[in-house]
Amino acid sequence: PGGTAEILTDISDVTERMHAAGAGLSGQAFTRARDAEAGRIEQEACGGDANKRCQVVTLYRGGQFKLYTYKKYSDVRLAFAPEDRAATFGGDLDNFSFPRFAIDAAFIRLYENGAPAQTPTHFRWNAERPVEGTPVFVTGSPGATQRLLTQDQLFSVRDVVLPMDQLIASELRGRLIRYSEEGERQAFEAMDPIVSLENTYKRGLGRMRALTDANFMAMKAGQETDFRGRAEAGVGTDNPWTTLTGVQPILRETYPAYALLEGGTGIGTTPVAGGSQLFLWARTLVRGAQERGKPSAERLPEFADSRLTAVQTGLFAERPVYADLEQVRMEWWLSKTREWLTVDSPNVR
Repeated sequence: PGGTAEILTDISDVTERMHAAGAGLSGQAFTRARDAEAGRIEQEACGGDANKRCQVVTLYRGGQFKLYTYKKYSDVRLAFAPEDRAATFGGDLDNFSFPRFAIDAAFIRLYENGAPAQTPTHFRWNAERPVEGTPVFVTGSPGATQRLLTQDQLFSVRDVVLPMDQLIASELRGRLIRYSEEGERQAFEAMDPIVSLENTYKRGLGRMRALTDANFMAMKAGQETDFRGRAEAGVGTDNPWTTLTGVQPILRETYPAYALLEGGTGIGTTPVAGGSQLFLWARTLVRGAQERGKPSAERLPEFADSRLTAVQTGLFAERPVYADLEQVRMEWWLSKTREWLTVDSPNVR
């Protein structure tokens, strides 16, 4: 109940429109103009169709923009899922290891108007095992990459973002484990949050190891020097490397507050309010009331007319909420916010 699934049905290029929207602008005006144009493109493509979702996707850090169109299904039924012991065999020690001796997969069925959905475009099951030399691809939404970050950006991630994210994640993990030890109910409630947090922590540990590896950073320096040498001849006075270097002190100063008050999305992983579902709902309701009083083009991107259906779906979806676990998350978040921002911060007061 409450589950949804989407199938990507179309990808179209909207780069020219997005670039034209921000032409000649800078700073907040640039961001607002592009966000507004993305909202218009999505609204034009999907309108009020509740069975579709349209999303303008940024690629190559603004070099390209694509409009993704999805078909939505709200009747989702579980066909197969392994027992937890089979899915998580080896636990966190085997996570991100290869080969992984676990059945970490599930199958669902999509229904439309009470009948199995017709999906003529699909990948066919191949019962034959892959052989050496066979190309293998993973379908689905890809994860983010930071391969295009400059050296100075990577230094900020290494010196500011990751140390804070890792320290905070380890403390939240400790509180969740302590809560899980209080009884069977608490262990069940905390199981998924602990697994998710350990996954995030282990990923951050790998990033930290890479960014503190002198050989890796030397390789990145060589790649950047080579690329800049080939690219700078055509950048004129608006040198992107100079611009990105100039904003790093601002990022380093503002990241703790941004991560704790908004969530470290993008370059960081710190969850706002410790992932409290009640807090996220409350914030969405308060912001939604404020934003819907504005023209769509002037709202925060997530509250544009083209995205309100998705917001409403998230608010009304059936999902379990555990009051005691919510309290653990909120107590952790409030104490960490006070600790990192200090009592002198207006947001803490």
